[in-house]
Amino acid sequence: MSSAPTTSSVQAAVRVRPLNTREVRANASECISLIPGTAQVVLGADRAFTFDHVFGADAAQRSVYDKAVAPLTAKFLQGFHATILAYGQTGSGKTFSMGTALDGNIHTEHQGIVPRAVRAIFADLPRLYPSPAAFTVTVSFLELYNEEVVDLLNPPAHRDANPLPFAASSGRARTDSVRIREENGVIVWAGAREEECKTPDEVLSFLAKGSLNRTVGSTDMNMVSSRSHAIFSVTLRLTKVGADGIAERIACKFHFVDLAGSERLKKTHAAGTRAKEGISINAGLLALGNVISALGDETRLERGTAVHVPYRDSKLTRLLQDSLGGNAQTLMLACVSPADSNFQETLNTLKYANRARNIKNKVAINAQVAGASPMEVQQLRAQIAKLKVELATVRDQYGLFGAMPTPSTPTATADPALRAKVAMLEAVKQQLEARVHQLQKRIRSLEQGLTRAQAERDTLLLEQHENGVVRHRASLGDVRTPTDGTTPARSILEPNPLVLEYLTKITHLQHDLHEREVELTALKHQAAAVSSAMAATNAAAVAAAAGGSVPASPARFRFSIAGSTDSAGWETESDDVHEDDDEDGELHPDLDGDGGENLMEMTLERARSAVRKDMAKWTARNKRQAADAWGGDDDVDAHLLDESLFPTFDDLKPAP
Repeated sequence: MSSAPTTSSVQAAVRVRPLNTREVRANASECISLIPGTAQVVLGADRAFTFDHVFGADAAQRSVYDKAVAPLTAKFLQGFHATILAYGQTGSGKTFSMGTALDGNIHTEHQGIVPRAVRAIFADLPRLYPSPAAFTVTVSFLELYNEEVVDLLNPPAHRDANPLPFAASSGRARTDSVRIREENGVIVWAGAREEECKTPDEVLSFLAKGSLNRTVGSTDMNMVSSRSHAIFSVTLRLTKVGADGIAERIACKFHFVDLAGSERLKKTHAAGTRAKEGISINAGLLALGNVISALGDETRLERGTAVHVPYRDSKLTRLLQDSLGGNAQTLMLACVSPADSNFQETLNTLKYANRARNIKNKVAINAQVAGASPMEVQQLRAQIAKLKVELATVRDQYGLFGAMPTPSTPTATADPALRAKVAMLEAVKQQLEARVHQLQKRIRSLEQGLTRAQAERDTLLLEQHENGVVRHRASLGDVRTPTDGTTPARSILEPNPLVLEYLTKITHLQHDLHEREVELTALKHQAAAVSSAMAATNAAAVAAAAGGSVPASPARFRFSIAGSTDSAGWETESDDVHEDDDEDGELHPDLDGDGGENLMEMTLERARSAVRKDMAKWTARNKRQAADAWGGDDDVDAHLLDESLFPTFDDLKPAP
């Protein structure tokens, strides 16, 4: 799986070779010139072309690599596919520039693009991906001869004494041992041999081996002319571990393509097999030109319309499908001759390369999380993007514009301003908690004092009432004393224990009643939520029944209230559960219509009734105790007791 793709244009570079000996003997003159300080060339008098890079006849191999190829090598090491296409007429210096015709006698300064790129890759890999990262480098080498794909690292077993192996003059039948397949939008060379290499010298040894097996021939234009298109491919497979500990695999390829040169039969004077080879070469290059024209059509690009790209017209275009319009960083190196005798071929090559600059490739790093499926990788990437957005939001909210702590960074190195703010809030929180505790103790103390003061007040009222009763009886001459021989009068400094007891109980009942009413209010809200859920479920059931053959069976929600204040809940039952199965059915009323409100009123009334019963029993007990204290004549003394001294249920209502 690749990362998010970006658009990259195909780059084009032009290299002009010096006049060769044959052209000098023919008194040929140069027809192409370079404009200093720019990337432009002028052909003839007025034909100007602009490219990404332009190299004159005196440009060194090192200069070509550093300016045009080194950036491509860096992209390859990041995980991008890369391709270099060397194109031009026969004898224009393509093989020399690419460096695919290795010779042990070539000086280091004359080494081409492939040897320099290979050495740069092996030099940078350990530096860019140190341990625990691991990587392997493999190479493969193919040629396309007369529309047949041949593996140059696994050539046919038959040999002959021809000094040019697999030369066209040998007339041997070739076998197409490599098949071109497309898997998940990626071109695969099925059957091609891949050789693993540990050092750059091993890579170059396989390059030399394949170059010796390549088909070459002699023409009037070139004594050692390549008669086939060659593709030398370097594959990098890399496994690296990110900062989050997730292993990531990267697999990318670097294609070095040395195309056979276009040629005119009247100049090469080819005949027989050579002529057939030239026709096949030109047919492949024509198909490649049609692909470039289709991909680089400026009119199509302006309209944004789709167009058919004839990749299947040739095996060459199928092999290069990823490089042209696909997922690859591509450079076309156009090699031209400066001789005026080759004016038309040079003009065609420059037009060819100029059209290629209009091609837009969609490139991406070819990475995949190790051991994960593509869907899992996509989900993880989406989650990472979401977390990044949340992280940015938190940074903006708390003013954290610096880098957040990483797993290797202690949390103590967080933003000092944020840590100071958190410490201050913690201190304020502790102060507030202490203050709340003090206020709670003060409230309890005031409640106790208020209860005692009310008891003293009621004791005084009771003593005053008793004195009035005594005076009344004295006026009637019927003064009685308690049976125990004590005086009924009590000290006004000590509250009556009975009065103190009932006032304390009243206070506790007021608190209990208030807590119950708060709890019932919360239950009302919960019941409302349950009713909403019931309505939504019934609607869903009706909709499901309307769409199918199953009859609608609306759900019934039952709200359970236990005797204690810490249990309340609701459950869903199907209609096949009978109410007879619930032995405690009256405690589980259905919440249909106004059921929730009725349930609350019933529960509140039940609590009030219980309080009334307790107060009635307590009042009757106190009356009996008072009557016994005055002689036990209920008929005579009951009417003398003031009913206002005994609390009623209305006294239990909390003050507003």
